[in-house]
Amino acid sequence: MTKQDLSSLSYRAALCGAIMAFLVIVPDGRAQDTVPRDLLKAGPAEPRPRPVCGAIRPSETPSASNRDRAREASQRGQQAALLGDAPSAIRALRDAATLDPTAADVAFQLAGVFETAKDTINAVREYCRFLSLAPSSVEAKVVVDKIRILAPPKVEQVIDLPLAMFRSGIAAYRRGELSSADSAFTAAITMDSSWADAYYNRGRVRLLRNDRQHAGADFAQYLRLNPGAVDRIEVANQLAMLGLGRFSYSPARTFAWGLFVPGAGEFYTHRTIRGTFALLAVGGSAAVALMQKTSATTRQTERPYLLPAAATGGVIWVWSLLDATMFAQNSVDHERRVAFNVAPSRNGVAAQVTLFRSR
Repeated sequence: MTKQDLSSLSYRAALCGAIMAFLVIVPDGRAQDTVPRDLLKAGPAEPRPRPVCGAIRPSETPSASNRDRAREASQRGQQAALLGDAPSAIRALRDAATLDPTAADVAFQLAGVFETAKDTINAVREYCRFLSLAPSSVEAKVVVDKIRILAPPKVEQVIDLPLAMFRSGIAAYRRGELSSADSAFTAAITMDSSWADAYYNRGRVRLLRNDRQHAGADFAQYLRLNPGAVDRIEVANQLAMLGLGRFSYSPARTFAWGLFVPGAGEFYTHRTIRGTFALLAVGGSAAVALMQKTSATTRQTERPYLLPAAATGGVIWVWSLLDATMFAQNSVDHERRVAFNVAPSRNGVAAQVTLFRSR
């Protein structure tokens, strides 16, 4: 083979390689839209080994009188349970749950009485109702473990409805159907309100839909349900970028408090160290200003430190007043921020840079 043949063969190989690389890099307009998998939580590969509580209708807010009556019935139920009278305890706690269906403690107590009475069906039902009322409580994990023990999933039970909706949301997200993905993750949360990853994924979807307020609420709920998350810092930074978790204070009210009481504006804006310093400094200046001294020449009582001490206290008072008011004003001012989002498009993935204001 001659050098010319080798050169021609090398040229053809390089040309084929360039064409293949071009086909890989340039997205095919007929291909399905894709989204990087690492933007969403993938969820478990297999159905989760726990029963599905199912969707529970939100409880209506009871009246004040019903709350009081429910509290009395709950106390009777607790006393009966302590005495070992399970039937009376169940009747009283059921009355309390009817009067106040929003009381999570009543659901927890009633489930415990049912569990003691070996009524596993009603115990699981009440534990599920407790989870729907208090998904982020400290007892939630214990309750989930109790449900696993009391009602283990059957061998033929391979359908996990929340997981099915969760996977449906991921599939819709990857197709670029953000509205459908939002609905699917919402359905999964409705059926399992303690699933942290579902809140995270819905927050990501809503962030891409520019629904920043609800996205922030989902991220905050994700951190509440999963305080030991490995990406906690990243999610917390995302919340800070969204401007959530910050308090805003009224500048007018801050000024009024600081005007009448030294350092009160600092206390109102929860800066107690500065407030304490201003209060003590102004008070100390007033005490020094009022100190009396008898003159050795005129034999008259005078206040030699009145002017310098009063000036010092006045300067500190004014400084504290202006400092607190400016801090309150900054807490309500809008800041310009730049957000960089990756959004699915018809031909692949598009980068979106958004200039917005956040609090």
